[in-house]
Amino acid sequence: MMASVRELSWEGYSSLIADIFRRRGHAVFAGEGPDSDVIDMELSRDGAGRLLVNCQLRGMRQISTAPLEEMVMVAERNGADAVLLITDGDFSPEAHSFAAGHPLILVDGDALLELVLELTLGNESERRVGTRIARLFNRGAFN
Repeated sequence: MMASVRELSWEGYSSLIADIFRRRGHAVFAGEGPDSDVIDMELSRDGAGRLLVNCQLRGMRQISTAPLEEMVMVAERNGADAVLLITDGDFSPEAHSFAAGHPLILVDGDALLELVLELTLGNESERRVGTRIARLFNRGAFN
């Protein structure tokens, strides 16, 4: 399944990510402004805040803290509440530690696969990641 995701064109990959969040009731917008090169899309839901989405390069292993640090600054410059970083690879332990102290949600390849399965199969048992993201929106964790 992940091999199929990796083979998607950028447009197909971006569309897939947007569809995952639309299905969960989020409004999805194109990234705008001076940072639009790293803002792949923006999400909002019921006025609960703005979430920027950055889809990291596909196939990367052990993504470091550098792109996370950049996205924290991008969120601040753009008045966003948080950033969702998505990869089909994984994040380094240092990246996970950094994210824990910032308004960042890391979605690695395993979590992305859960979201894709939820979208394509509608499988209730695969809703762990989507439910966690929804919970964060609902309790205003980005403020």
